[in-house]
Amino acid sequence: AGLTLLTVGQRAVALAPAQVDSWLAMGNAYRRLGENEEARRCYDRVLALAPEHPGAAALREVIGVGG
Repeated sequence: AGLTLLTVGQRAVALAPAQVDSWLAMGNAYRRLGENEEARRCYDRVLALAPEHPGAAALREVIGVGG
């Protein structure tokens, strides 16, 4: 399931790189696969695109950023 989600996320990000939910889904897929550095990169992108995202606090906790 994680690889399928990752593939879908990668395609979505390639088509619409400013789509926050695609980056979030891809980050979650990477986390499920144990690829924490890649997940962090995706979460960083979510926060860069939408600092007020409803999940921003949780993402900051996951990637170790205060706020």
